[in-house]
Amino acid sequence: FPSHDKPDILINQPKFPTVAELQKNKPLPTKGILGILGAKGSGKSTLMNPPKDIADIGLKQLWLSQGKDIISIVPRIALGREQAHQWDIEYIGDMGAEKISIDFMAENTREIGLCFNSLKRLKNKDFSNAVVIWDESELTVSDLVTASTIKEQRSLILSTLENKIKEALSNDGLIVLMDADLTDISINYFKNLYPDAPVFTIVNEANPVSWDIDFYTGKTPASVLEQMCDDISNGLKIILTADNQDKAKAIHRHLTKENPDLKIVRVDREFTETTEGKEFVQNLNPSILEIKPDVLIYTGSMGTCIVTGKQIGRAHV
Repeated sequence: FPSHDKPDILINQPKFPTVAELQKNKPLPTKGILGILGAKGSGKSTLMNPPKDIADIGLKQLWLSQGKDIISIVPRIALGREQAHQWDIEYIGDMGAEKISIDFMAENTREIGLCFNSLKRLKNKDFSNAVVIWDESELTVSDLVTASTIKEQRSLILSTLENKIKEALSNDGLIVLMDADLTDISINYFKNLYPDAPVFTIVNEANPVSWDIDFYTGKTPASVLEQMCDDISNGLKIILTADNQDKAKAIHRHLTKENPDLKIVRVDREFTETTEGKEFVQNLNPSILEIKPDVLIYTGSMGTCIVTGKQIGRAHV
């Protein structure tokens, strides 16, 4: 748990309660830093924006009713598109209209999701009363300072971000950090940008449902490929995450060669830049459940998006 005093709201149940139920414990903050910690599958996204068949309002609706804009910053395109679909917000990469610049639309859209590379488009947007959401905040903060994908723009991104975060925290803005493993690293990063910002935390300490995961480092050993082929022959479904696209493609080729009839879905940067890939990640969980692949291979392009809620056979990492 983050060590900023004790949690302002502490719960222990499989799913987060509704916004109304949370407010019964203590009024939720309208400014400062809000940390939300809960296991994967505990309903953090549902808390943000409940399905339309649920009458309860979510955090997004609460903040909009307070006159706040919603800005969600993510490290991955796939996560951004899936999140935008799930939260019913605009994703900047899908915006555009004839004779209207994306910069203008981004500055004047009340609910928007974007990756680091697009932050420069918001340099003129007013953050003084905005809610800035960092879902998977531990990964997002880490990528912000280490990711090679933004190496050339890192200085500009960090400068823009520092100015905008200070603009939010020194006024009526709210920084929201959401993660299954939320730590002081994320909180302190923003606290250091504006030390006077109050911190409010909501912690759901319920233990997540777990399953067996095989974890391998270095070159993929032949024994692992053999194990996967055996698992598939025994009717198991496989989820495999690789740390780079080349490794994912190599494993894909091997499995296809061994069994040409396998239904394999590989999600990486190459795939997510295609029309098919964009459609797939916009409806990620429904797409996976509809296709029902024998093998799902993915890289960091989808590493923070999977919440199918369904039983799998084995996960190889």
